Amino acid sequence: MNKNLLILSDSDLGSEVLNIASSMRYFKRIDLLEADFKNYAEDLSGKYRYAFPALADGVLRERWLELLKEWTYAIPAIIHSKASLDPSATYYECVSIDSGAQLSENCVVSIGCVIDADVVIGEGAYIDRFSYIGSGAVIEPQAIVPAFSVIERGRIVSITENPSASDFLKRSMGVAAYV
Repeated sequence: MNKNLLILSDSDLGSEVLNIASSMRYFKRIDLLEADFKNYAEDLSGKYRYAFPALADGVLRERWLELLKEWTYAIPAIIHSKASLDPSATYYECVSIDSGAQLSENCVVSIGCVIDADVVIGEGAYIDRFSYIGSGAVIEPQAIVPAFSVIERGRIVSITENPSASDFLKRSMGVAAYV
């Protein structure tokens, strides 16, 4: 079975994902394509079984995820060997979880999220699609981070900052435009 990984990148996130993927010791070959990946990614699908869109912008990450799937790449979750994940924590494809990150009981990290180093995600917290959580941020128990959010380095997100349940559901379904 081909265990080659292609990382598409437009920022420093590509190097971070490369380091995280290397720590996993799963992939036989890992290549980072930074410059003209738009022109080459489709043609490389026979050489790489896996691909990961390490793009800084959540909207672009979502678009490239769909293209990569269309081109029959498998999309892995990239989790650093020194991240701490509770067995009840849930995460989806196309997530990147860096060293020192802690995922607590029953928390959820949805598709396409980037969790930087030393982030703490509290019990029952929910990180919605294609969000970015900066280094050292703390997502308190039961907090909800809406889709496409950017949580800055070191920020604490509490349950009281969250949108109402109906706003959250609309946001999750792409109905409302926040930020």
